[in-house]
Amino acid sequence: MDIKIEETPPSEVLFPLWQSALGNTWPLSQVAFLSKIGNKSATTFKATDEGKLVGMVTVNGGNVTVILVSPDYQRKGIGSLLLETALNKIRESGHSRVVAGQGNGYFWPGVPLNLMGAMQFLKKKGWVEDELVTDMACDLTNYSVPEDIKQKIAVSTDVEIRLSTATDADGILAFEKKCFPEWEQTATKAIANKKFDNVMLALRGNEIIGTNFLYGPTDENYDTHFPWSGVLNKQTGGYGCLGVSQDYRGLYIGYKLATASEHLLIERGCKAAHLHWVFSIEWYERLGYKIWREYQVMNIEI
Repeated sequence: MDIKIEETPPSEVLFPLWQSALGNTWPLSQVAFLSKIGNKSATTFKATDEGKLVGMVTVNGGNVTVILVSPDYQRKGIGSLLLETALNKIRESGHSRVVAGQGNGYFWPGVPLNLMGAMQFLKKKGWVEDELVTDMACDLTNYSVPEDIKQKIAVSTDVEIRLSTATDADGILAFEKKCFPEWEQTATKAIANKKFDNVMLALRGNEIIGTNFLYGPTDENYDTHFPWSGVLNKQTGGYGCLGVSQDYRGLYIGYKLATASEHLLIERGCKAAHLHWVFSIEWYERLGYKIWREYQVMNIEI
């Protein structure tokens, strides 16, 4: 073999690497693939053997986004060469800690547990395990709100649940800044893109006391936002950044937001709902969600 590693622009010629290495386990569209490796802050390197494309790695800031090696060339040291190249690039950028996954335009928030070979590969290289990240999903084809949840949300009769409009923009931003500053960017992006019909509000009078941000298959750039419809369901929607003001917690307003969002997804033709990076697993299990995929966050100091 005569393996050469060199930087390469994001291109459809790289997509067959994904198809051959991961296409059966994590099928996704070429559009979604290119949107991830083509993120404006990402850098991709390719590995060739006498001109034949055999592998690639993409880095983004202090993150290794993905490493792919053609099945015929695995266990021949190419993955190690690509990883070394990635770490050198990240080190040159001034980072001292590297995370597998995450970052801008990531495929996964960590190493998928169904890619055990990748986890073992990184462990041998000195990477250590951190938190476990969970995605959840719910079948919406015959969905109904559990009876105990119905009884709980019936308590908050003075709380209105509705979709936002342009007139709510300032209130949404103020709410996120005050209550959930870590989600302010999500709110800002939704408002900038005028996605008011994807923002569900909980209001008491004129006061916004809760928000939830939805997405669905009719959205522009759907493949970019949720690239795994080929794994879960072609008609998958979902939501995230669901939060209620500290002053109004314990009144089941979060459940009221969630169930209203699920009904809206069903109205929009969704057959499944997906939740990303779930912290309150038991909370969503009460709504009928089940663990869908888990990811092991791994990092290394360089």
